Amino acid sequence: MPEPGEVENVVAATAEKGESITGYDVFLAQSRMHQAARRMANYHEQHDVLLTPGLGHMPPKLGWLNMMMDDVDEYWDRVAAFSPFTVWFNLTGQPAISLPVGTTEEGFPVSIQAVGRFGDEATLFRLSAQLEEVMPWRDRKPVGLPAV
Repeated sequence: MPEPGEVENVVAATAEKGESITGYDVFLAQSRMHQAARRMANYHEQHDVLLTPGLGHMPPKLGWLNMMMDDVDEYWDRVAAFSPFTVWFNLTGQPAISLPVGTTEEGFPVSIQAVGRFGDEATLFRLSAQLEEVMPWRDRKPVGLPAV
């Protein structure tokens, strides 16, 4: 285990919690991941791409996701609330891409996530190119960044 102060509180607490995970727990988690992957494969038999929001809410204030928080469960709840869509496709192993498709009235970027069939990154690249052609984002800059 890391010594106090060597790593962030969230890392230390998560590592400590990991010590209590059994092989059976890992087996159950992997079984659930495989089940989710099979469900997504079934979905993609009928659909080329799944579109989701890129994030669960607008970007939080600096420090809201602070890995030095003492309440580790609160930290992970915040991560899940901020990015509830991406984790599923990290678990299923599907290709996914976040695309900056717009901005809020305040100038904050807004994104969508496109999720493809297993091994079909090419469809996501084509979709990305088509979207960028009709809504170019190359010169769009986030709020607070100077124009170059």
